[in-house]
Amino acid sequence: MYQGILPSVTGFSPAIDDQGNPLLDGQGQPVAGKVDVISGLDKLEIEQRLKPKVDKAVVAAAIGRSMAAPAISPAPTTDAAAPSDPDGDSGATIDNNMGNLRAGPTSFQQFSTPAEGVAATANLLRSYPAKYGATTLTQIGAKWAPAGDGDNDPAAWAANVAQIAGVKPDDALDLNDPSVLRRVLPAIARQEKGPDGVAPFSPSVIDDGIKAALAGAPAGGDDDEDTSSGGAAATVAPADRVLAAKLASLDQDPTLTPDQRIMAKSGLMSVYRQGQAALKAALAPRLKDELASIADSGEGIGVTDAEIQAADPVNAPHILAERQAATDFYHARQGVKLTSPAEDAALLDQYAPDGADYAEQARRRDLLVKAIQSKQAELTKDPAGYVLRESDQLQNLLQLGQTALQQGQKDPAAFRQYLAMNDQLQATLGVPEGARTVLPADYAKAEVARVGSDPGGASSSMANLAARYGDHWPTVLNDLQRAGLPAPFGLLATVDDPAGRVQFADALQTGGTALKQLIGKDAAKSIDDAIPDALAPFASSLRFNAGAGNTYQTVEQGASLLAYKLASMGLAPDQAATEAARVVVNGKYDFLSRPSTTGPGFGVRVPKGQLAPIEDYADARALALRPDDLAPVEPGRLGAALGMGAGDPRPEVGRQLQQEAYSAARRGTWVTTPNVDGLVLFDNRGLPVLRKDGTMFGFKFTDALAAPPIGGGATAGDTPPWGGL
Repeated sequence: MYQGILPSVTGFSPAIDDQGNPLLDGQGQPVAGKVDVISGLDKLEIEQRLKPKVDKAVVAAAIGRSMAAPAISPAPTTDAAAPSDPDGDSGATIDNNMGNLRAGPTSFQQFSTPAEGVAATANLLRSYPAKYGATTLTQIGAKWAPAGDGDNDPAAWAANVAQIAGVKPDDALDLNDPSVLRRVLPAIARQEKGPDGVAPFSPSVIDDGIKAALAGAPAGGDDDEDTSSGGAAATVAPADRVLAAKLASLDQDPTLTPDQRIMAKSGLMSVYRQGQAALKAALAPRLKDELASIADSGEGIGVTDAEIQAADPVNAPHILAERQAATDFYHARQGVKLTSPAEDAALLDQYAPDGADYAEQARRRDLLVKAIQSKQAELTKDPAGYVLRESDQLQNLLQLGQTALQQGQKDPAAFRQYLAMNDQLQATLGVPEGARTVLPADYAKAEVARVGSDPGGASSSMANLAARYGDHWPTVLNDLQRAGLPAPFGLLATVDDPAGRVQFADALQTGGTALKQLIGKDAAKSIDDAIPDALAPFASSLRFNAGAGNTYQTVEQGASLLAYKLASMGLAPDQAATEAARVVVNGKYDFLSRPSTTGPGFGVRVPKGQLAPIEDYADARALALRPDDLAPVEPGRLGAALGMGAGDPRPEVGRQLQQEAYSAARRGTWVTTPNVDGLVLFDNRGLPVLRKDGTMFGFKFTDALAAPPIGGGATAGDTPPWGGL
């Protein structure tokens, strides 16, 4: 009677029917026995084919009645999250709610299987460390069974659960460890449901629930469940009381036979699964936008807790905790976005956890640490971009300045204020002077792209930028080069000679290879040999400058390229090299190279025509320098180096060391700053001479030209303290 129904399996003894007759397949061949080895899909096929035929119209009508029925909320089992009667049966066999999880202020969640109740309880428990900083049963009990909610006693709750679980109330628990969950979850069930309510939560059921929770999915059904499409029990939402009520209505439908009832439930679950998948798919992009909006403004786009619970009930606790963490982090970032390093350190001290509520204090301090680290990382990556994003006042100044520039104003006050405030904010935030930027990274990249798209207009573009940023141009040029501007284009912007700038721009367009082919190998070699001699004064002026090698290489390459161009126009190689060096750098500066004698030496370049007053001013400043003008020397550290003892506190040791530092400074060398706007002093050991406040000893060219009186120390005619050198 079953001939041709069962699929064929080979390699086993023949299968037989109830009367002992061998089962035959569609071709009349015996069917192998031991059908338990058949795949899950074959099992399902067997079960479906052996079931009596059911009237699908009847089933569809029943599903329709269930879908149309009003939602029924089950009556609450108790008024509190913790049981008012821990020894009584709170209804675990009805709602499968292992931990008495709330569905509302006076109602509790219902689950279709015990494993789902385990998974939901495990997930809620696992959310407590991130959400509340709770890792001990004492901390967990304060939230799970809070005082003032019914007859709850958090301390008693923690003690009872700890005793059942075999741990101490204040032991820190790893709630993502399956072995810990296997001990704690049954203990919570016993506390919440009483001894008669834990029967559904067998060890195997608890294991299934834990696996589902740790996998980030609801618990699956038993071995007989339809796992080919996820299983009915695998998709029941822990908080979906409406679905539970509709499934219950099918159980009470008198028009259905048992088989029809099974099929109707399966159909209803299929509808539910499809709806759940659609909700989850719709939530994903909204949730992404929600978190992005919180990170940007502290406010989401309006995704509600109910929407998250409905779309992804199993992961809802984690999603909600993630959203709360994003909000907390945003506010922590706002609190430190423009604070100085000293203020950051004071805040960290202020938020050091101690005493009561230690875990929550530690969580808040950890947020603060992460916020400060995030700020520092962004500052390091893009200093100007960071302060512009975080300062509304700076944004307003930039907008006003750009509008004025577009209207033709050559040097608008708002733009100057923007540049000054940009530098001031970076200094306040602890960005070292050499690491500060003028252009945000994205703006610098846009400028580089614009110049690269129009090489013919590079000359005027770079000249306009140099004029716009004035004294800040050297920093701007560095910003552009970091953004990918080829070095010769940056050098082009520094060329003052109009004719030379045009020739240099033409040389850049033609390229060095083509120009060398045009003038020939011998002429190119002569130029290459002559350029270093022509640039020797410039090379000397780069002493002690950071990145001096790269700076010289850029100038040398640019001068060589321009010399090739000039040679192609008829100049002799030596003349071309000299003229190119003049156009690129020599014509803009006066150079002075003087060894140290009775005072500091010079290896400098200064703007053309300003050397004499600047040299005199530098000599006067050096003569006015006093030992106590310098940064204090640590006797312990340097005393040990001189063999005077690591911690020698004697005043004469400090005086001798300070004298050594002073002598090294007086025998040092004046060098030009990287921005070519002043001179700074390096001692004869190659170290920068520092004032008491930690800044480098030096001056701006503008100060020298204004020739202010020298104050605060000895005058030019005084004998230096502690005798001559």
